[in-house]
Order: sequence, then structure tokens, then C-alpha cells
Amino acid sequence: FVSTAGAWSEAGTSGSRTQAATKLGAETNNYGYDAAYDNNANGWSNGNADKVTVSAATYSSNGAWPTASFSFTGTGVDIISQTDVKAGAILVDVKDGSNTPVKQYIVNNYYGYTYSEETGWTVSDKNGNGISSIYQVPVIAVRGLKHGTYNVTITVVYDDLFDVANKDSFDFYLDAIRVYNTLADSSVYATDHENNPAFVPVHNRVTATAATLVDGKTNANLEEFTYFGPNNEVYLAPDQSVTLTMEGDETGKAQLAARIISGTGTASLALSNGQTVNVKSTVDEYYKVASINNTVTIENTGNCTIAVTMLKIFGRVQ
Repeated sequence: FVSTAGAWSEAGTSGSRTQAATKLGAETNNYGYDAAYDNNANGWSNGNADKVTVSAATYSSNGAWPTASFSFTGTGVDIISQTDVKAGAILVDVKDGSNTPVKQYIVNNYYGYTYSEETGWTVSDKNGNGISSIYQVPVIAVRGLKHGTYNVTITVVYDDLFDVANKDSFDFYLDAIRVYNTLADSSVYATDHENNPAFVPVHNRVTATAATLVDGKTNANLEEFTYFGPNNEVYLAPDQSVTLTMEGDETGKAQLAARIISGTGTASLALSNGQTVNVKSTVDEYYKVASINNTVTIENTGNCTIAVTMLKIFGRVQ
């Protein structure tokens, strides 16, 4: 599925879990949830990832930066990786089936700041919010594509501009790829009540916070979340919450995607509609929600820190 060029190696060991075998029309779990991933240790999604390290000498020695390439059919894709103090920059090019450029991205995956009232955000060898690494992060989220086949190239680069910690090298871990809307016509999934889903990033609908966790700080306000928080998800420590304001017809029957990123004990989210979602995995999974209204508050009522990522909404299509 993914082809690589450069000095990539395998980090970790592939897991031995067996995913549930399901049959169309006889699915008992919602799509995007599999009990095989419950209660697994924090780390890469299947226990391993493809890793590459780059430095200033990489290009001069090889005449090229390391790349990872893949194709997918759908309307969007997430590139899942790990963020920590050794992470750095990647470039991502998305082209359509005729090799015409569609989207380009550049992101620095460094995660290692510390915050204080006196100095603001400063570079540190250990993140100031107490979590040294966050696994299974959608570091790149490609959205809004017309359904079709696309070719993606990830280029891992080193540049002093992105080396905020003066490490002289970057690590990049390619953990997984998540594809959205693989079929142009999803009516085949109607028997499982999973047809015509709308995927709405939680991050993009946050309009108020009662503190969130961001890089280097444990109690960021809305402005700090907007400028210093993660790009494609929301991190809630215990007792923290966010309020979402939905747009258009983004209401109705839904599923909420979340995962545990730190801590032990209970992991639960309380929604303002009175429902509790028990988060069971360090892998991003979807949990059924009775309904989503125009405004919804999500509060972390457990002991773990939780990443809240996506709402899958069906609305009137059911």
C-alpha cells in the first residue's frame, strides 16, 4: 500500500490482534469500532510504524529526501504519526489520477514546548503539559476532495528553520493511513445505517472552551487553543470541556471518534445531551451518540487525557 524511498526502518513490532470479521447487513458494531483494539497500551496503532531520521547531511549524501508514497480512492485521508521533541517537518503533495497537483501541505510535528506566565512558550526537552509523546496523531488531514483516486507523496525534510530544539535531526514515524468515503455511492451500507456519512472535525467547530490541553500548557483558553493547539483534534484533560457550534444540517444521529492519549483508569466523555461515551482504546474509534444538536458541549469526566477527533453525522439520511 505504501512505497518508501530512503533509509526507512521498522520501529516496534507488529501486533497479533485479530480484527472482527463482519458481514454487510449483520454488523453489530458501528463502522469504525472494533473491540480488538480495546484496552491496548499507548503507542503506535498496531504496535509498529515505519521510521526515518533526517539531518542536514541526508540530502547531500543521497541527492534526495526520504519519501513515502501511496494512492487512495475517496474524498479525504489522514496521515497518522507521532509527535514529540524529536519530530520535525514533512511536506505532503496530493495529486489526482492524472497527476495534476490538488493540494500541498507543510507541517512541523515538533511537540516539546513549556509554558510559563513569565516567559510564555519556550523550547524544552520535555513537554510542559506532562505528556512527552502523543501517538496516532492525524498530523495531516486532507479534506474536501471530489470522490476519486489520488496519489500522495510524503517527503521528510530537515531544515534549520524547523529545528526549534537544535537537535540537528528529525524523526518521522508513519503509523497509519485513514481514508474517508471510499465508495462514491454509499447506499450499499444502508442496511447497517451507515450510508451517506458527513465527517465533521471536532476541532473545526470549537467555539468555546473551559480549558484544553495544548503543546506546553495544561489549561489553554480558546485563543491559545486556536493558535497553539493541535491542528486536527482536541485534547481534554480530566474536567476540561469544549463547546461546539454545528453548521447547516450537521445535526442528528451521530458517532464520536476519540482515543486515550495518557493516563489510566476511567476514560469517559459527557455530552450536553445527557449521554456518556466510554472511551475504550488508545486507537481512534467511533462511539455511538444518540443525537447532535446545533450546540453541544463535550466534557472529560474520567481520569485519562482524551483526544476527541471527529463527528460522523447521518442527519436526515437515515
